Amino acid sequence: MGSDYSNAKIEAWETINGIKVPLDGSGEYLNWEEVSEDRTEARRLTDPYGVLQYGIGGEATNEEEGDFTVWLDFAELPDGRIALDACWDSESGGTIDEFAYEVVSREEATGAAVALCDRAADACFNNGIPAGEDPYAFARAVAEHCGGTMPASTEAPPWDELRVYDDDPENVTFDLVFHNDADSYVSEIYGVEDGEKPVDAAWAVCRRFGWDKARPGASREGSDA
Repeated sequence: MGSDYSNAKIEAWETINGIKVPLDGSGEYLNWEEVSEDRTEARRLTDPYGVLQYGIGGEATNEEEGDFTVWLDFAELPDGRIALDACWDSESGGTIDEFAYEVVSREEATGAAVALCDRAADACFNNGIPAGEDPYAFARAVAEHCGGTMPASTEAPPWDELRVYDDDPENVTFDLVFHNDADSYVSEIYGVEDGEKPVDAAWAVCRRFGWDKARPGASREGSDA
């Protein structure tokens, strides 16, 4: 078993439903099915930065402001509990660190995942980084795995691209791109109120025009993305 970031040193063991599960020095669970022959290391059970499947954040619209992303992952323990794991990284700052880790019951997992996505989106906002077009994709994956129900406010966005223009912090604007079968539809440019998140403003526009229920049709002249 090779030693890399996806492996961790075993510091303790916990018996769960008759299965000995290793833990690392931070108390995070490791994969009991991928333990080294000398039983000193194990593969991480959750590995958000190794998987890189669910991310919230990215690069700032202004490249000079850098980047900030929260990566998320989850796994099920032998007793049905769910481990939720998140780390944050900034390639421009050369930093990666733990963001959150918690173990919750299967029934609590969906709500906890939604709350974690909200925390990640707030962290992006505080760092001047858009949260991305679908900040609840991770929570929906947890809900699907656990049979949970997502709040209506966390549904997948109807747009394909949310383009934010924030060169002037006092006049943040955005437009929306909808990809259709043959072409793309680009909305007008809309403003973001002071203190409002662009994604919330985008949802408000979609609900105003009914785009949350029916995507805009064929593109108008000059609207090809």
